[in-house]
Amino acid sequence: MGNDMKVVPIQKVVVLLFEFLYNCKEYMSNTVLLLTGCIDPNGMSYNALNDCFVRKQHYIDAIHFYLNKTNLPIVFIENSSNDISEEFKEKSNFNRLEILTFSGNDYPKHLGKGFGEMKIIEYAFQHSTFISNCKFIFKITGRYKILNINHFISFHEKNISLDIISDFLDNSLSFSDSRFFGGTFSFFKDIFVKNQYSVDDSKGVYLEHVLSKNIHQAIIFGYNFSFFKHKPRYSGVFGTFNRKYKHRCIYWIKNDIKNVLRYKWFRRYNFE
Repeated sequence: MGNDMKVVPIQKVVVLLFEFLYNCKEYMSNTVLLLTGCIDPNGMSYNALNDCFVRKQHYIDAIHFYLNKTNLPIVFIENSSNDISEEFKEKSNFNRLEILTFSGNDYPKHLGKGFGEMKIIEYAFQHSTFISNCKFIFKITGRYKILNINHFISFHEKNISLDIISDFLDNSLSFSDSRFFGGTFSFFKDIFVKNQYSVDDSKGVYLEHVLSKNIHQAIIFGYNFSFFKHKPRYSGVFGTFNRKYKHRCIYWIKNDIKNVLRYKWFRRYNFE
């Protein structure tokens, strides 16, 4: 052994290990996956996937995916009074899954499914135990599996000061991806949910427009924002057109490169 090598005392290694495990446990208890759901769209506008059996199975498959692939608490809120909690009673990790259902799909259909999703999120903040005790929420459209979900969890764990993590679908930054994004409890409750009545598909004001506007507003208020470093790799069926997402690596990687370059540009001009 060379003279310049340092031996780390075993006590210090044990302390560091316990600190790491404690921080991981604390992060997991403070961060929640919120999955939104509507098994019976009941003639919702701008929606081509109306088969309730198919939709139900999509939600069940997605919940199983997140239970198996992550360690975070999961909240699933369904707005057409279809309870699927019995599907998960035998799961060993059922204790970190909270399923709530309510009748919230009776609003005017011209407002669109984005308005319904806002009502689901509002219900989550009013009734979910997991949500009431958390600090950060990743909101996911409940039928979709994000195959690289753990990247985003790890990214936020390493950048815990971030209040909002999102992706924009246009160069003007006026159309934010509402399928998947992350925000603090405060962002959701004090800004996002309060603007739910701005959503009106019949007027061309979609949930993505409102989310984008809310992110800009939050930044003005001093919230810390970051683009996604990587592109979410979606697996599932896009309900608007009843079309499967292309999630093969060869398709995803070219979009991922764009995200990485944009993130590096953002970091350079905002943190240096």
